[in-house]
Amino acid sequence: MSTHRLPTTDGTTRCTPALEPALLADIAAGLGASAPIDRLPAGEARRWTYLIEAEQYEALIIAWPAGTGLRMHDHDGSRAALHIVSGRLRERYLGPDGHVATRWLQAGDTISLPHDHHHEVINVDGAQAVSIHVYSPPLREVEFRVDAEISATAATDDIGGRLAHPAYGDRRLGTQRPM
Repeated sequence: MSTHRLPTTDGTTRCTPALEPALLADIAAGLGASAPIDRLPAGEARRWTYLIEAEQYEALIIAWPAGTGLRMHDHDGSRAALHIVSGRLRERYLGPDGHVATRWLQAGDTISLPHDHHHEVINVDGAQAVSIHVYSPPLREVEFRVDAEISATAATDDIGGRLAHPAYGDRRLGTQRPM
């Protein structure tokens, strides 16, 4: 188990242990198998709710109506796992070499994301998708969940430029943030 130094509201830091990727994936898949879709708020926009809020991790369920998604973002040093309950999502992400890669995630898929993963997630299909997301340690900055929204028609190839989106500060490649 690794630890991450996380800033606190009083300006100090504390060490929070991050759960191992395999455990995060097991949690995401397990929650996905129970499909707690009834916990999602009603609405037509992308929406989410917390399923678990614990000291070492948090889990959310997210509904992605057709044409909705999140711009390029990271998880601020947290590891993550993603399980697709229904539908299909397109993930574009920065590979280790800095080039953009694409993968399609469909119902039943579970993936682990390292602490330094940068990606864009979007539902470009015609039907709603539902996914489970588990983060460890819990996310500190949650603004991207609202501010970094993107529609399928607004998606461009300007991946690097989106890393400077105001919702998550300047996180261009090569910029190191203190952890």
